[in-house]
Amino acid sequence: MMLRTTQKHAGTCYNACLTRAAVAGAGIRHQTTCSAQPRPKSDVPGPRRWPFLQSLPYVVAHKDDYKDRLYVVYDKCVKEFGPLFRLQMPGQKPRVFVTDPKDIEHILQVTAKDPRRIVCDPWKEIRDSHPFFVSGQAGIVGDWANMRDEKSELPADFDHELCKWFLEALGVVYFNKNFGCLEGNEESLKIIDMPESVFKCIHNLEISSGVWSSWFYKKEFKKLTALHEGLFRFINKHVSIFCDELKARGPTSDEEPCMVEKMLQDPRLTYQDVHAYLIDSLLGGIHSSSLAFAFVLLGLAQHPEAQTKLQEELDTVLGDPSEPVTAHHLARLSYTKACFKEALRLNKPTAVIMREVVEDTVLRDFLLPKGLHVYLYVRPAGLDEEYFPRASEFLPERWLRHRPLGPVNALASLNFGFGRRNCVAQRMAEAELYILLIRILQKYHLRWQYGAINPTLKFVFLPDKPLRLTMTERS
Repeated sequence: MMLRTTQKHAGTCYNACLTRAAVAGAGIRHQTTCSAQPRPKSDVPGPRRWPFLQSLPYVVAHKDDYKDRLYVVYDKCVKEFGPLFRLQMPGQKPRVFVTDPKDIEHILQVTAKDPRRIVCDPWKEIRDSHPFFVSGQAGIVGDWANMRDEKSELPADFDHELCKWFLEALGVVYFNKNFGCLEGNEESLKIIDMPESVFKCIHNLEISSGVWSSWFYKKEFKKLTALHEGLFRFINKHVSIFCDELKARGPTSDEEPCMVEKMLQDPRLTYQDVHAYLIDSLLGGIHSSSLAFAFVLLGLAQHPEAQTKLQEELDTVLGDPSEPVTAHHLARLSYTKACFKEALRLNKPTAVIMREVVEDTVLRDFLLPKGLHVYLYVRPAGLDEEYFPRASEFLPERWLRHRPLGPVNALASLNFGFGRRNCVAQRMAEAELYILLIRILQKYHLRWQYGAINPTLKFVFLPDKPLRLTMTERS
């Protein structure tokens, strides 16, 4: 999940024609059936809205879930009010939640030409007020293996180690350099924890607090401002260093340009746009990617039959673990990709995909006016028997080309968003995740011994237990 705050990100390289083709490819179409006189958005079902307090009493009544598992409240709303419900918190704009894939298709269709992704208000306020924006084989896998204890378990803070790797991967892709956090660089290590802290602050400000003028809000907002400043200084320093190196190299250099160089030379992007893109990529590239990978590892560790079948595919397609993984190899790893999709169907970092309605839209006989914030709550459909037979089971085969469990509605399990406002680095993230998983499972078996995962929600879903995976060498 990425946060989007400017109109000129490099992620907007998809033009309208490509977007329409993607939408058509997903089978999206406008809904054509509605009543003669659509009902106003105020009639959308949902918890009772009290004067000033709005829906807050309903939310806090579920005190066991309110703080860390707000998605359980959303799930109860789906059961009580149906697949389209309204939830409004004091001081915030009205929000309509959409859970049915057919309705999600409709919203994505009507917003396809101008997909305005909703920016979290506190993050946008900080960005808008910032002066700058106003104007080999062993490798990392071997290092992780050396961290195991006498029971072959990885350390409780293994998620932190994943974040280090993903930060270094971002450095190589964007700047063609290492940030040094794997070697203990103090500055880079401070960055590792910032994305998770950002998401927790946004969760508290946008979803949990409900009362914007409170002391709590001001405290969290101040914390979020400091985090944004830390991320900005880190990115600004490395962009400035890179610009100096670029000048020293001269225009006749035959070195392959890295992504930052391409962005700086793109006339469609301002210097501020490049910074905004890199900051937001840092957030998603570290935290969201590491969470997605953690859920995939957990899914495979809990289902050894699927893990063994995946390893057999790796042995067949790749053979020698010392050989580099190529695009040709990845194209042939159909079961590996199916395992990714199945693990993320059951547990994904993304809670909602946010859109602003850009024109008056009728959905289920309700008029959603232009400017309304719509939250595409993607979790329920991924666990629904209507869209995924035997939905509670881990069955990667359902994603294979011949679809042995029946056709799959791709919009019933969205992991990276959709269309022009999807994850800005989806392809890079997927390639990183595939290659890292390949290198682990070529040499090791994974096991999990700590029961079911019951995720918590801090703007994104998090495993509720430390990643103490057991990792043993393959024979």
